[in-house]
Amino acid sequence: MSGRGGASRRAVLLGAGAAGAAGVLAACGGGPGNSQQPGGTKPDATEPVSIPIANVPVGGGYIDFDGGVIVTQPEAGQFRAFDANCTHMHCLITWVADGLIQCPCHGSQFHVSDGSVARGPAARSLDTRAFVVNGDTIVVS
Repeated sequence: MSGRGGASRRAVLLGAGAAGAAGVLAACGGGPGNSQQPGGTKPDATEPVSIPIANVPVGGGYIDFDGGVIVTQPEAGQFRAFDANCTHMHCLITWVADGLIQCPCHGSQFHVSDGSVARGPAARSLDTRAFVVNGDTIVVS
């Protein structure tokens, strides 16, 4: 306790910890209001999404945040399409690197080749999306 009538050091630290925890929970919750923020959820796309093949690196992938989809190219000319929401807590996936699709919320990782879980806590593969290659564009539905 403070002898001067102010808040104790413990009370200040507890308050700061509570505020930080609230921020983490808000980021994990997601929702349509923050669908473009890392960690938010993206509603299912209703319109087809067109992605130039040139945007999808071999061994990596491209995330279309507006459409909520990820397109990968595990090997030259082979493409896969997935929903951009992690199957663990539905956070919006924000990056693809080193052959892995990576979720920022809890660290789940998925293989670019098939969307299967490389590291949890996610317990199931990413949801696949239908697509067609149309010239130099991939159209995901």
